[in-house]
Amino acid sequence: MTFTASRSGATAAPDTAQEAPAVEIRSGVKRFRKEDGSSLLAFEGVNLSVRRQEFVCVLGPSGCGKTTMLRCLSGLEELSEGTVLIHGEEPRGVHRDLAIVFQRPVLLPWLTVADNVQLPLRVGGYARASSPAASRDRVAALLDLVGLKGFESSYPYELSGGMQQRASIARALSRNPDILMMDEPFGALDALTRQRLNFELVRIWRSSGSTIVLITHNIHEALILADRVVVMSERPGRIIKELAIDLPRPRTAKSLNAQPERYLALVKDIEECLGVAE
Repeated sequence: MTFTASRSGATAAPDTAQEAPAVEIRSGVKRFRKEDGSSLLAFEGVNLSVRRQEFVCVLGPSGCGKTTMLRCLSGLEELSEGTVLIHGEEPRGVHRDLAIVFQRPVLLPWLTVADNVQLPLRVGGYARASSPAASRDRVAALLDLVGLKGFESSYPYELSGGMQQRASIARALSRNPDILMMDEPFGALDALTRQRLNFELVRIWRSSGSTIVLITHNIHEALILADRVVVMSERPGRIIKELAIDLPRPRTAKSLNAQPERYLALVKDIEECLGVAE
């Protein structure tokens, strides 16, 4: 399996003016019915369009509906009102061009790392369209891509938390999805591992050419990763600001420290939106 870098390091995604967005939500509203018959409004009036190969981070306070919004975009939940479009069309359920990485790796403990990554290739008719050798090559390439070469025969309990999440990302990429949805994938990791995987994720994104929408609470993480940061209000969640992140790529600790004024200005802008600025 060959991965081709699709970016030269620029922040902006390719010009897709004549192309439908990779994923889009229009006038999105989500309500949950409670046991007492009342309803809980998770988010309302949400409009978001994500270009192909763009990396978007969604920030917001706990309980603002951002994970629910991601689940609606992913086809795991249905909107109460509004429309979700994948490549300009309304999907039915989870779209075949879309994959999801959850907060926890959710690897099957009785399968090896290689078997966990290969699992999506065995369902949905993919195995019938691909030879066993091609599937093995794809898994090997993915494990190399996420830095797990040599751990093919290991079991999840033998891996650190960060390595398990890498395996989860490899599994999500196994069917070469156009769109990758990520729900706080590094939230349970220590700060050092989290930052290391942030930089690793950017490398994977640049190599795979996927469109990524990632939920996070972490402003620093968003500024390392995103082409654009979307900020949501408290529940019921609404999009209150979108910021283009003009920090040049590749972003490293050294490059961010070299332009502290711009970095701190972006941090302050986001903090003001979230109501946490001093």
